[in-house]
Amino acid sequence: MTTMPYKVAAFYQFASLPDFRELREPLRKLCGDLAVKGSVLLAHEGINGTLAGSPEARDLLAELRRLADRCCPAIPDGEDFVHYDFTPANLLCDGNAITGVIDINPLTLAGDRAFDLATMLFYYYDRDEIRGPLRGRLLDLAGSRAAAAYLAHMVLRQVDWSLRYHPAAIATQRHLRLARAIIADIKPQ
Repeated sequence: MTTMPYKVAAFYQFASLPDFRELREPLRKLCGDLAVKGSVLLAHEGINGTLAGSPEARDLLAELRRLADRCCPAIPDGEDFVHYDFTPANLLCDGNAITGVIDINPLTLAGDRAFDLATMLFYYYDRDEIRGPLRGRLLDLAGSRAAAAYLAHMVLRQVDWSLRYHPAAIATQRHLRLARAIIADIKPQ
């Protein structure tokens, strides 16, 4: 008999989901991108499902959920302007100075400016000389729990995007390495 390296999760949650139809396709795509198999039923009254996936996908999603449960209450209501895509690709530089920021959305995007630092930190997490100062400032602004929530969000957002649109790209492998390093650093010991 051949054993499969998959784990199974069965779940349900009664909750009001008036927009359940809009949730179906993103959930289906995420499950496909993570090679998760099974069924999920979404309805006005909640969610019910049974899924099986690789231990790596399961462990990453489980860790992100634990982090969100622990850290999201620490996220402050913010009134700062937040870029929400504050990445190295959206910075204009002249030598050692940043001269501009591009791809700015309307000024109605308010939140905690520390989120932008967490976004930038994700992309520089493997660069010690940049990671230290960015992480220090992020912790000063947000505190450890909100910073962990922001970084967990970035892990989920970037890994999902990379696997969905560029599964074979070298950058996707780097994003997965960054995600593993971030999760190892922010999960409770």
